[in-house]
Amino acid sequence: MQTPQFDSLGKLRRALDDDLFRIRPGIFWVDFGSATAFAWIAFWLTLPRFSPGLLERIFWFAFSTLGFYRALIFIHELAHTRSEKLRTFRLVWNFLCGSMFFLPEFTYLIHRSHHLTATFSTSDDPEYVPLAFQKPLELLAPFLILALAPLAMMLRFLVAAPLSWAIGGRFREWLLGYASSLKMNPKFKWKNISAEDRRLAVVQEIGCLLWWSLFIALAVLIGEPRIIFHWYIVTYFILTVNQIRSMAAHGYTNQQGERVTHEEQLLDSITITGFSPVALVLAPVGMRYHSLHHLFPTLPYHSLRKAHNRLVSVLPPDHIYRKTLVPSLGAAFLAFLKTFRANQT
Repeated sequence: MQTPQFDSLGKLRRALDDDLFRIRPGIFWVDFGSATAFAWIAFWLTLPRFSPGLLERIFWFAFSTLGFYRALIFIHELAHTRSEKLRTFRLVWNFLCGSMFFLPEFTYLIHRSHHLTATFSTSDDPEYVPLAFQKPLELLAPFLILALAPLAMMLRFLVAAPLSWAIGGRFREWLLGYASSLKMNPKFKWKNISAEDRRLAVVQEIGCLLWWSLFIALAVLIGEPRIIFHWYIVTYFILTVNQIRSMAAHGYTNQQGERVTHEEQLLDSITITGFSPVALVLAPVGMRYHSLHHLFPTLPYHSLRKAHNRLVSVLPPDHIYRKTLVPSLGAAFLAFLKTFRANQT
């Protein structure tokens, strides 16, 4: 008899303890707090007054980038978590991290479309482009475009946002629809924006203005305006690292953008299973367990490893989940490149 595959999702859920789905705020605070503190220390050490050597500054730039990147990735957890336990955490994250990089929480509300069967991998999925079928220049283009992204983000939040409050109308609608989402798909438009989400956008845009007013004032006060340029460099590399990480999250093989089944969504997702130091850095906060996350989106990141181990201990050898597993980040990239080359016709 054929082994049950994806239709046994309920059985898979019962294989996991309810405790695994319980959010532990303490872990969030310690993880986010330490990453942010580490990143800020490294960020200030990029200044020549603290690190006169070029190699020293490059070293601190790298550590600052990775620290802030880890802190920023918590936006993904917030998109899946509506627990009252994280209310204060949400406010602190938005002001200390989201506002700093012009990526407040409302810019990721569209993430829900990436999980819905009706929109996953279609033109209405903000985080999916059929990369496996692109041409080499198309694949490399985002890394060049990202060099201008920090400037575009500054203009969007510090100039366009206040203007849109005053002008309103089509300009505000365009800004919300096309320039208010953290997305991979350039054609994606944020549609059907609720009144609550519109209010949240305004509040968090004001938060960005306030944070940057303080940041610019501090830069002038300490006589270090170059720190804004250093922010630009760090932001570019954060976006670049995230683009690289995203390329190892899915197979990106739905060339026509047709609606897929939940099973096909899972098969297009990837989980990195082995000990991979690179994956720990480039796919932090549980992002390495991406296919598992698509199975159970409400599992908090701190439970993903234990949940994965629990599942593989009980699943049959031919279960569909096992087909999504790769041993390392390098293996994920090699698999993608193999598919990419095969499609270069």
